[in-house]
Amino acid sequence: VGDYQYYQWYNSEDSLISIFSEITVSQSGTFYVLVTDENFCMDTSNISIVNTVPLTEIYVPSTFTPNGDFHNEFFQIYGLNIRTFSMIITNRWGDLIYSTDELSKFWDGKYNGKLVPQGEYLYSIDLLGQDRERFTKQGVINVIY
Repeated sequence: VGDYQYYQWYNSEDSLISIFSEITVSQSGTFYVLVTDENFCMDTSNISIVNTVPLTEIYVPSTFTPNGDFHNEFFQIYGLNIRTFSMIITNRWGDLIYSTDELSKFWDGKYNGKLVPQGEYLYSIDLLGQDRERFTKQGVINVIY
């Protein structure tokens, strides 16, 4: 906003939220600043409307152990602010082992009703975030018994 002696940032409820020359906002809202110069002259900015887009987040584990001990039994993806989701899992020869279009679904380590052999499997995830940005993540998942 320029160089002034004092800054007072306010939100739409006229609550003071900062006294620094700059602010960082993480949520949508309406903001304005009251500034005072070295001669104690004051002025108020125009109202700024800030619309934020939530950050797309995804967590993909690297290993799971579908061995029946009730710990780490499933390959499950966790994410936030995801509009669409698609995942495939293949073996090292490219054969499709598992696929889903739902983030809440998980792979139990089975193919055709039987546990797959221990080893590495490839995953590919395509998603569209709330920010309307497409994202692809590929990697290896280890199945250990």
